[in-house]
Amino acid sequence: MTQRAVLITILLLLSVRAQAQEVITLTTPETVPDNTVYAIASVLLDAENVRIAIALKGANGERASCLYQGTLAQTLLTALNKADLSSAFNNNATTGSLKQRIHYRLSSTGLNEAPQVCGRSFVGTLTGSVP
Repeated sequence: MTQRAVLITILLLLSVRAQAQEVITLTTPETVPDNTVYAIASVLLDAENVRIAIALKGANGERASCLYQGTLAQTLLTALNKADLSSAFNNNATTGSLKQRIHYRLSSTGLNEAPQVCGRSFVGTLTGSVP
């Protein structure tokens, strides 16, 4: 299977709507209205332009967007291409899901990359599991 076919397959799988159980639970709720969680709404892996775009949706429809570009995006695209998502990746991880890995990279209790790629921080803990 060519690399392009694999990428298309991955993009199609990621575009399928599934009920997400994994969320970032905020330590301090956002106000007006209170928002305590963000779930992944979409993920775009763009190998050609070397970027990863992530859209997050809050409990009340709030939106946040994150964009990995350049060297970090290339590193993550390569790692995702080789990843075994069927097993836990970290001591505090119960599953090996792609969504859980994304939340871990963004949250303040994980790698805290959100300030760099989202322009804001997500202070809280990763909760939930794959249904």
